[in-house]
Amino acid sequence: MTKGNEFQGNLEVGTRIHSILYGGRDGIIFGIKGDQNPGSIRQLGCGVVTGGAATIDVVFEKGTISRGIPESIVRGVQWRISDGDLAGEEEIQHALAYAELESRRKEKSDKEEAQAKEECRKAFLAAHPELTPVDPEKYDSLTKGSKNLRRELKDAFPETKFSVRSSSFSGGDDINVNWTDGPTTEEVEKISGKYQQGNFNGMEDIYEYSRNNVWPDVFGGAKYVMTSRAYSNEAYLQAVAEIEKEWGIKLKVSYTSFNSAYISNEDDKNVDDASNARYWSGSQLVNRKLSETKF
Repeated sequence: MTKGNEFQGNLEVGTRIHSILYGGRDGIIFGIKGDQNPGSIRQLGCGVVTGGAATIDVVFEKGTISRGIPESIVRGVQWRISDGDLAGEEEIQHALAYAELESRRKEKSDKEEAQAKEECRKAFLAAHPELTPVDPEKYDSLTKGSKNLRRELKDAFPETKFSVRSSSFSGGDDINVNWTDGPTTEEVEKISGKYQQGNFNGMEDIYEYSRNNVWPDVFGGAKYVMTSRAYSNEAYLQAVAEIEKEWGIKLKVSYTSFNSAYISNEDDKNVDDASNARYWSGSQLVNRKLSETKF
């Protein structure tokens, strides 16, 4: 196949093409409207392409259809075009029939999913009258999510003071949870994780919203929910004492200019852990102990 920006021939019904977007998709052109003008295509940089006078209809092998794709897009760097091996009419009709079946299946699946989400939403509302639901007529998911998360953490861990702050930025929004000692990160994230709307897909460089997580739709949330647990000197020294006892070693604790306890590189010790066939440093063992301990 030839890169779209290098293909100078005319596109035809039956031409096989490939888009590298969304993990890669193979397709067949089944409709062309307007007069093609490959000589007018211009690459402006940053993925912006102009020119061309035709629009292209494509049926993809995965059962989706894209109509009216500008000629300039198909002749761009993110597409590949075959200069031979045209698909015949029968193959095109088979691909279109499959796409129609997939469309119906998806429509049915979407209706069933919407019904299940509505039942889940009602169950959540009934089970958590103490929380404030989002207003469907207002964009208050971030505000309500922060408020409800703060309430849940306070109810679950009344002796711990949490800082729950939210912010918006050009790429979305986030909620940051900070606390000292108290519950473990794992315990907190069992609650906070419900408020994250999805995850970033590094392979395709896109953010994917979770279709199965109804909680943010009901009680709010953010694209990213992050947690950060700090430790007091008392907790750190307790962990050091437990590691010294467990491993039969002596660790030297230093203090930063802000009076925070730590073990310096010069005073760190390697410990042979035969069960794991590796060496742990004293500071690693202390940090692991801290992360696993509820203070």
